[in-house]
Amino acid sequence: MKEKRHKEILDIIEQRELFQYQIKELSEKFNVSGMTIRRDLHQLEKNGLIKRLFGGKIIRTSNQNEPNYKLRIYEQTKEKERIATIVNNIINDDDIVFLDIGSTCLYVARKIRNRDITIVTNWIPNMIELSKGDYVKIFNTGGEIDKKELNSIGIYAYERLNNFYFNKAIIGVGGIKINGIYDFRMEIVELKKKVLKNSEKVIIVADHTKFNKFAPVLITKFEEHLINKIITSDINKIDQEIIDNIRNFGIEFIS
Repeated sequence: MKEKRHKEILDIIEQRELFQYQIKELSEKFNVSGMTIRRDLHQLEKNGLIKRLFGGKIIRTSNQNEPNYKLRIYEQTKEKERIATIVNNIINDDDIVFLDIGSTCLYVARKIRNRDITIVTNWIPNMIELSKGDYVKIFNTGGEIDKKELNSIGIYAYERLNNFYFNKAIIGVGGIKINGIYDFRMEIVELKKKVLKNSEKVIIVADHTKFNKFAPVLITKFEEHLINKIITSDINKIDQEIIDNIRNFGIEFIS
């Protein structure tokens, strides 16, 4: 699969600060043609994930945008599966649940798709996964579709959320800092803020790499008391100062 190969190429590049690549080496490793590798590198550079330098060298770039979700689903897979299992255990039959966009939420969709619950989501990949279940009821927020991430955005999606009150909201984030939760795009954050205010219980799902990670747009500060639980995994890899501060606001950590 192309997306999985892209993720593995990025992993190879990240192992060294400056990666000297050989087309032949990469084509043999992935059992594809040299032309395919050239297209892969061109696409990764176009997406802002790498920069090719003179002399056949590559550096891994960092910017404030997350990689496409098709790459993110191959990161921290065991953690995301564990998180999804925990979410499944705390959802009750007949719950009305908002399921956010993001690779961790997609793992949740796979886990809960056979539950007798109602799911509202603003993300097409979630709807596809949920539609494989026999009992789950699926509602979409509607609105304009972001062609890159396949999520609903805009005023129509925002206003549709006024029609729902959720027993539980499963929210993905771009980053968790000591004072609150953040994401990358304002139009996505505005929908999340609406969901937080329309939910009985707000549950953040985030693997350990999201802690202390930069994302530019604030969703909510912990002091606003809109978050009830944070579900994560590998809690020993998370800065204890962040954990202690979050717990001081009465937020439950589940791992």
